[in-house]
Amino acid sequence: MSSKTSPTLVGMFVVIGVIIAVGTVMVIGSGKLFATKLTYILYFNESVNGLQKGAPVKFKGVTIGKVKSLQIHYHEDKDQIHIPVIIELDAKTIYESLDTDLHENQIGDFHKMVNHVTGRLETDSLVTGRLYIGLRYDPESDAKREVGRQGAYPELPTEPSTFALLTDEFSSIDVSGLSDRIESILKKVDDGIGELDMKRINDEIVGTLASVRKVVESDEVENSLKSFEKTMAGVENSITNFNQTIASIGKTSDEIRSLTTTAKGEIKPLTAGVNATTAEAVQTLQQVEATVEELRRLVAAQSPVYSRLVKTLDEFQRLARSTRELTDLLRRDPRVLISGKKQP
Repeated sequence: MSSKTSPTLVGMFVVIGVIIAVGTVMVIGSGKLFATKLTYILYFNESVNGLQKGAPVKFKGVTIGKVKSLQIHYHEDKDQIHIPVIIELDAKTIYESLDTDLHENQIGDFHKMVNHVTGRLETDSLVTGRLYIGLRYDPESDAKREVGRQGAYPELPTEPSTFALLTDEFSSIDVSGLSDRIESILKKVDDGIGELDMKRINDEIVGTLASVRKVVESDEVENSLKSFEKTMAGVENSITNFNQTIASIGKTSDEIRSLTTTAKGEIKPLTAGVNATTAEAVQTLQQVEATVEELRRLVAAQSPVYSRLVKTLDEFQRLARSTRELTDLLRRDPRVLISGKKQP
């Protein structure tokens, strides 16, 4: 006798099957099975060493596809060999990552937009040398297509990579001519050095130093220096005497001022009898007082004349000291006239 099937068990199997089916559809739908692919071809005239199948295709640093295949194509009309690279772009990634207003049913509009897109090889890693294809949108680009739209896939024009541009610039340099010019310059320098009579130059320098030493150590220079030192000593004594004289003049001016004041006091009682004589005496005393005041102003310690005089005498003292130091230096080492003073 067969056992009766449990409705609960059957229901559980049905629910589990539905869940598995829905999950499978979601997984497959989020993958590549239903993704829209846009395929293009690019022709490169330079080496693609480092570019491999599966390498990324980027637009402004955003990965929007990958390299599908690399081929070799011989262009009979131009007698050139190109490297066709087929790339595959993910439309969904373009719509989401590049924030475009296109929908998946507007592929034709997207193809119109890529008319101004160019591609070139970019370095992905300097260590490994891996390359990727970088796309750039430039409406003013003058890059031309090699085949056009007659091929199996729409073509994107290419631009030379930075490395290719540097290689072209370097190849345009006339290395041989530059090397010849450098060699010619070095030869002229070598010939010029060879023509110099170093022995004669050295002998002249030694002779000049000997002449300087002879002049410095001569009796005439020694006597002149001693005479100059005596003269400067006399100048210093004169400065001291002059300072004493100025002090004496100041003292004398004070005495004259005191005498004038006393004379005024003695003359005033006589004014009642001798008016004319008194007026003349007072006028004379006023002139004497003005003269004394002017003299006092000139010799005062704060006066410009006194300051300039003292400054001039100080400069004479500094000149004397500098001359004495120069004399001692020349006496010790006459070569300083040519080689200069050695730094400490």
